[in-house]
Amino acid sequence: MAPISDVTYVTDNLNLYETFNKGPQASAVSANADLYFKLFHIAIETLINITVRWMPSHLTPADDIPAYVTPHDLKGNAFADKHAGLMAKEVCVQLNVSAPILDYYNLIKRIQKRLTTIVTYLPGRVRHKPPPPPLKTSTSDRPWRR
Repeated sequence: MAPISDVTYVTDNLNLYETFNKGPQASAVSANADLYFKLFHIAIETLINITVRWMPSHLTPADDIPAYVTPHDLKGNAFADKHAGLMAKEVCVQLNVSAPILDYYNLIKRIQKRLTTIVTYLPGRVRHKPPPPPLKTSTSDRPWRR
């Protein structure tokens, strides 16, 4: 992409749209803060003006299409949805691998809930306050100690 370009990115991900359009500071606390940082850094460094537009997902030409959604947006979204589905099948974790992990995950959740319940019903502990420190005396009443 050439420096000093205008780029329009159309997404059906409302969270991405909102986070990007809030700017670099708001995106710094998102789950993808590292990616947003790189994107904003490159855009600022190369003077690329990025506009992010949102469109409803999974629209077809038969649907009631908002005025701001172009036929090109529909084709691009259908293409992205198709290929996202294909990639999801390729990277899907097999059940014999994921099942034990999910079992342990659920076991840990149950243990944590049980421990939380136990701690909630424990009697309050007695707290002992340490004695206050001794008061310091002023050196003015002892002229020999200066």
